[in-house]
Parts: sequence; C-alpha cells; structure tokens
Amino acid sequence: MFARKPRKPCRYLLHQLEMLSYIWINYQKCTQTAVALGLKVNAGHDLNLDNLPLFNSIGELAEVSIGHALISDALRYGLEQTVYRYLKAINHISK
Repeated sequence: MFARKPRKPCRYLLHQLEMLSYIWINYQKCTQTAVALGLKVNAGHDLNLDNLPLFNSIGELAEVSIGHALISDALRYGLEQTVYRYLKAINHISK
C-alpha cells in the first residue's frame, strides 16, 4: 500500500479562520454603512445561544430573529429558562 501524506490541518484551520474574519468584518462594515444611511438592520436565520452574543456585539441591530432556536431550546430547557438565557445572551440582564 502507498503511504498517505498526512494532512496539514493547521493550514486548513488558519484559512477557515481568515475567511470567517473576512466575513465578520464585512458584516460589521455593512451594518455601519446601513445605519449611516438611516436604515435599520435586523439579523436572523440560524441565530442561537451560541452565536447570538457575537452578532449582538455589532451593537447596531434593531431586531434579531430567534424564533426557531428559541422554541427548540425551550423544548430542552423549558420556556422560562430559555427566555432567561436569551436575554442574558444579548446582555439585557446581567445575572
């Protein structure tokens, strides 16, 4: 059998991180431009407890759509605990 060359996961991961950084910078620039033009910016689709704090850090969002994730999480944690977690994720409460 032929020996297979080992992959270089570090190079792949660095490339992925660079792409994510590029995409994130574009999100921020687009949001800033839209707000400067007097537009309101909403975020939605696939927002959840893991990524909501990151998007909330943009600081210019008028609204976020978390319906699907909130209901899914409510099945796991209960509605009251889920609402608490989402409010905490957007820094609406500090506990």
